[in-house]
Amino acid sequence: MSTGLGIFLSSLVFALILLYLITRDRWNWWRIGVGALVVGCLIGVAAGGSYAWNRFAPVSKQTEYAGLRLGMTMDETKYIKGFPSQVYKELEGERKGLRRMIALKELEKGKKIEDYNLWGYENTSYRIDLDFDKNKLIVIRCYSGDKLERCPPVGGIRDGDSEQQVVKKLGQPFAASIEGVTKKMWYPDVGAFFYLTQETVYILGIKDTVH
Repeated sequence: MSTGLGIFLSSLVFALILLYLITRDRWNWWRIGVGALVVGCLIGVAAGGSYAWNRFAPVSKQTEYAGLRLGMTMDETKYIKGFPSQVYKELEGERKGLRRMIALKELEKGKKIEDYNLWGYENTSYRIDLDFDKNKLIVIRCYSGDKLERCPPVGGIRDGDSEQQVVKKLGQPFAASIEGVTKKMWYPDVGAFFYLTQETVYILGIKDTVH
């Protein structure tokens, strides 16, 4: 217990004793005590129920994230989020699977935003990345640079949560793999995925399970 907390609790006890001495002949302290006990029990039950629900309630299929919904068109996405701050181009050959970021002012000649299926919305502390297929939104993910709960939660999981917390909440993943320093966890029943490094979530999102 810190010194400040000790002083606060001591002052609180002293104040309660002083209040009792002043009002014991005018107030029914028995009723006050019973009432306080009932209220405390109700608060405890409510808090316990909320914790149990958040901890054990099944997570439904996720179709909306970061204010967007899977299946939205590019036009609908721009209407809600505005223009992306950047787009991405998938690389080929030996670098297949990697993405090159392209700022809007540096789009390839004759190209417009809608010609790219990978969009990014940069924020000071996180980034929302979107994948489209045939003008339909199929993946919504959030990247957190410092893992300090910057991203919206998915199924109760946030960036900065540990691998143990993910498993406790969602169970063992349907599939998991490790590439370099990154572990990927996939939950198709929830439609959610998580990327972790050093056993800590730093990317989370949802995807259309058909793709």
